[in-house]
Amino acid sequence: MNITLKQVEYFIALVRERNFGRAAAMINISQPALSVQIKELEDRLGAQLVERQSRDVVPTPFGRMILEHCYAIQNDVRALEEAARWRG
Repeated sequence: MNITLKQVEYFIALVRERNFGRAAAMINISQPALSVQIKELEDRLGAQLVERQSRDVVPTPFGRMILEHCYAIQNDVRALEEAARWRG
């Protein structure tokens, strides 16, 4: 299994919202579907990305490191889309 762009986007949303329910609503998927995607991403990377607390989630130290890479991926995709719009 490969990491998908959707998983990157979902992880960013989860960290921003700090809550599975709010993040799922923001990205328009069900909370269970978001949980599955985050778990698959954690399994693929071999480490826990977020700590699940009573109502909130917070990124683990590894999750914070991965988050920086996710932001870079998101920025690169936006740059790619922008370049494609301006092709001659």
